[in-house]
Amino acid sequence: MSQIDARADSGERDGESVFGCSSATGHRIIGAQLDPGVAEQALTARTAARPRAFTLGVLAIGHAQTLEAEAACAVGHQLLDLAAQISSRRVCIRLGEVLDALSPYESNRAVAELREAAEPVLRGCGL
Repeated sequence: MSQIDARADSGERDGESVFGCSSATGHRIIGAQLDPGVAEQALTARTAARPRAFTLGVLAIGHAQTLEAEAACAVGHQLLDLAAQISSRRVCIRLGEVLDALSPYESNRAVAELREAAEPVLRGCGL
């Protein structure tokens, strides 16, 4: 049993605390890291800035995990735009997680550009 499943079974609402939604929805979004199509579907329902930012982060990580660095960077820039607009350390942490997921692609120009663009936002969050 995964940690997420164990927390869900224990009654913890991990999905709500992380994604601002029900646990079931949060778990589907977490699962989207394995299938970016799931996160793309979730974006249609998530219009508020903070939940949308988390979903964009999941989508970007999913693209990075499926070897789609360019797509991950495109979504990462959308996340970066939201992170610059809202004051949320957790969104900044998610942005850092996206950059970590892209670390195998450091030689990719799009990754370098995203990392450079993210520096001031992450600095503003104290990261």
